[in-house]
Amino acid sequence: MVTTIHEETNAAKRFFGLLAVITGARCGELTQLTKADIYEDGDNGLLCIDINANNGKALKNKASARVVPLIDGAFGFRSEEFREYVASLPDEENSSVFRMSRDVASKWFNEVILPKAIENRSGDLVLHSLRHTMATLLKHAGVAESTAQDVLGHTNQSITFNLYGKTKSVNLMAEALKQALPEPAGLQHARV
Repeated sequence: MVTTIHEETNAAKRFFGLLAVITGARCGELTQLTKADIYEDGDNGLLCIDINANNGKALKNKASARVVPLIDGAFGFRSEEFREYVASLPDEENSSVFRMSRDVASKWFNEVILPKAIENRSGDLVLHSLRHTMATLLKHAGVAESTAQDVLGHTNQSITFNLYGKTKSVNLMAEALKQALPEPAGLQHARV
């Protein structure tokens, strides 16, 4: 029986779950990712996901379009393994990286992973709760609210932040995520 994401034998499900944990991305954002949306940022060598509305993908709002760096080691995520998984996928245009609908991915996570990962889980904790957890981790790590909003794709009403438009620093977001999601010393896989 699967007790954590790391024990999931289906690579698509395992990587979907890990990306949900380490990015705080919405379920629909992750299930719409295509092979073209996974890339290495040339400026700093970080593996990133590009959450966008290209080729008919839907976003919650304009702020949802963003690039999020994937932090190697966070909760046991290994970027090289994910690179290899993505490279093994067919080059079909608009084909989902995880090959699951939003409903299938959410149901799997909520019914298989969460009950095993969180003892005495209340019914109101679901996949989407990871976004709240990510926001809390970023806040407790002292990450600037504007950077946290960039990571999570939240709409920002501040005139000051809106003046800077879409220019977001992948490096700044990566440092914020590293700060909020450190790899536990001596622990290869957190219980997720």
